[in-house]
Amino acid sequence: VELHNTTSTPISIGGWFLSDDIEELKKYQIANGTIIPANGFITFTQNSNFGDNANDSGIISSFGLSEHGETLYLSSGIQGNLAGGYSIFQPFGATINGTTLGRHAGANPFNPLVDFVRLESPTFNGPNSAVYTPDVVVSEIRYNAVDEIDSLNEYIELAKEYSTPKSNVFINGVLDKIVKDYRNQKTLNKKGRGLM
Repeated sequence: VELHNTTSTPISIGGWFLSDDIEELKKYQIANGTIIPANGFITFTQNSNFGDNANDSGIISSFGLSEHGETLYLSSGIQGNLAGGYSIFQPFGATINGTTLGRHAGANPFNPLVDFVRLESPTFNGPNSAVYTPDVVVSEIRYNAVDEIDSLNEYIELAKEYSTPKSNVFINGVLDKIVKDYRNQKTLNKKGRGLM
């Protein structure tokens, strides 16, 4: 769990709590004197800080983050009690074990339900890496037809990213060349993805 101070002043989070349970917000207490520097980061790990085998004195009730998805809670605290001054939660969905999730540039910091996505790699105590882009993605869905005739227009559009550094070795290199030739001949009229 990496926390980021988005302000230009240090923030003291000593005595604050981390949890994965809204009914038990005081599972792990951050050590007194802990400060996130201005525009800085701090990381807490399951192995070192809040998990079953961690040897951290802040553990009240150990926990771990599930690959099935859940929500993480950060709450301000004073002298072992919830202070009520600050509280934020971050839900995340089912994820492959060992995958790093995080906010990316352009994310809305005031809406924790969006823009928390898979990243290319972990970046402990630093800015997030680029957003992971799989080779094939669901790029568009049309559903909930108005009537039976309209249901013929329901679809799922898949898109494959090409023009990767090795695409000249694979079929995508051929597709790139065809698209370039069509553009040079001014016979490619379609913009974006889809049939030519």
